[in-house]
Amino acid sequence: HAAEYVFTDISAHFLHRAQEKFADDAFVSYRTLDLERAPLEQGFEAGEFDLVIAVNVVHATADIARSLAHLSSCLAEGGMLVLREVTEPQAWLDLSFGLTPGWWGFADAPLREHGPLLDPAQWERVLREQGFEPALATAEAGRTESVMVARR
Repeated sequence: HAAEYVFTDISAHFLHRAQEKFADDAFVSYRTLDLERAPLEQGFEAGEFDLVIAVNVVHATADIARSLAHLSSCLAEGGMLVLREVTEPQAWLDLSFGLTPGWWGFADAPLREHGPLLDPAQWERVLREQGFEPALATAEAGRTESVMVARR
């Protein structure tokens, strides 16, 4: 139809796997995106997207506020950001991912005093601080991930 979907990742490996999986979908394109750097410096245009979906990626950056600002720069005015993030600390995550260089590589320690993950209230606060209007947050009992929707 009239939609275009841009699949992004920092890793060429995951871009290649997505290209294989969605090979029959002509409306999908693939581009590298490093949320640590300004998207405009990586060939993206300001306000290029109406919707950005980010799944378990923003917490993996050094500075959540800066990464949200980078995502905001990609969104059109009134555009929507859909985040899915782990919002409940779990020992197995620290044991598994804690051995990787990025898990403890965050630089915004005042925001993340107890580890790399934020709870839903912290996400809402940092989204508001970055100019987003949080519209929806799911934090169901017994669920370790939340989905948050916010408007730029």
